[in-house]
Amino acid sequence: MAIFDKPAANSAPVPSIRVDAEYISNLRIKNPDLLTLLRDSNGEADTQLSMNVNAHAAGNDTYRIVLQVRIQVGAGKSPNFSIDLDYEGLFCVSQVTDSILPVVLFVECPRFLFPSVRHIVTTLTQSSGLPPFHMQPINFMDMFQKKMKEQSEKGAGSGTQSEE
Repeated sequence: MAIFDKPAANSAPVPSIRVDAEYISNLRIKNPDLLTLLRDSNGEADTQLSMNVNAHAAGNDTYRIVLQVRIQVGAGKSPNFSIDLDYEGLFCVSQVTDSILPVVLFVECPRFLFPSVRHIVTTLTQSSGLPPFHMQPINFMDMFQKKMKEQSEKGAGSGTQSEE
């Protein structure tokens, strides 16, 4: 069979993931006291990162995946700097079995979105007067497995997973 020939009619369907769109759906930056943060942190501020992954059906084989990122810099209940970012992707997922679909939605799709999220966060922190915040790679499979374990222990499921 030549490389561009159509597959044989009796061959098994090939699973596919197509990214139809990526976009920022929500962004909030708070930078109320940069001077204090820079003065008191000596270049090493207390930084907390949390990430959630949500998946929503959006139509025929189409899913909306949302990476929710929250970064807080500075100690206390009122951080000196924070970023709340919801970054979404629309994915067409076809020929995927129901048993594998959760892994595709909560592991593979976020892997497509993460490089853009990392770039946005780095640019935002740098543009806000702070040293750029470089997010380390996220193991979405580990997040997924932890969430599945938690849900099996609780006996209930939801369409969300988080990493803190």
